[in-house]
Amino acid sequence: MNASELLLWISVLIVLQLAVGIAMAARRKIPSSRSPPPPVEALPPTGAWSGWRDFLVAERSYEDRANTQCSFCLEPLDRAPLEPFKPGQFLTFSLPASDSIRSSASNGTITRCYSLSDCPGETSYRITVKRISAPAAAPQAPAGVASSYLHDRIQIGDVVKIRAPAGRFYLDTESPLPIVLVAGGIGITPMLSMLLWCANEQPQRSLHLYYGVRNGEDHAFKATLQSAAARFEHFKLCVAYSRPTPSDIPGADFHHAGRVDVNLIRATLPHGRHQFYVCGPRRQAICRLKFSILDDGDRGQC
Repeated sequence: MNASELLLWISVLIVLQLAVGIAMAARRKIPSSRSPPPPVEALPPTGAWSGWRDFLVAERSYEDRANTQCSFCLEPLDRAPLEPFKPGQFLTFSLPASDSIRSSASNGTITRCYSLSDCPGETSYRITVKRISAPAAAPQAPAGVASSYLHDRIQIGDVVKIRAPAGRFYLDTESPLPIVLVAGGIGITPMLSMLLWCANEQPQRSLHLYYGVRNGEDHAFKATLQSAAARFEHFKLCVAYSRPTPSDIPGADFHHAGRVDVNLIRATLPHGRHQFYVCGPRRQAICRLKFSILDDGDRGQC
């Protein structure tokens, strides 16, 4: 093969490579006759969410005879699954500020936290809010802004903004120790969440609840607590009325006349190690009780 023939074959190969390249490029530009695959739908979010989320008020009901403690059942407006919160945690709410405090409120709203008062579920949350009235010694003082708004303004069908469950006060579900819950007044709300969770998930775990209120007018969740005490063998209930009325029946409505204190607990609680949880509105008295409990060597949270 001479030089001219070799040059001819090289030219032919170059032309063939160019033809193949042009054909492949043209094929890429031709639209496919097949229909594109359907778009993949995003799965609904699960677990905790970031920021505020809209919830519908599905139910509301009073839990005491005085109608001062109101429960609100809340369902997510987007109907996505809910965070399985830890028993004892709270929700954070963004509520409109009243005219009297609007100037000092951030963005015209106030933020409040309320304990969850039911066991974890996938479709709804429940909180229970006590109306905060003006003190008897200062009737001219303003009532609780947020509690009054929830009691007076929020009805079934309304929408509220909520942050995901949070808080470090919650039941240790891994501990084998018997549980002692000590609740004063509206402090019953996180304790009820713990109790109902244990009834569902750890019915064999020993649990004692000491619940102190003034009298039968303030006694919240009375039927629920009495039903739980009758149904669950390992749950022991002790209700103390500090100022019982003549219509309050010992042994039926309450078990102890007076306040929940260390002497009552020592007299009624079986000997041994326990895990204590203490919650109530009288911070000084509640924390004194906690320190007395810890002096005895038991574990506790306040």
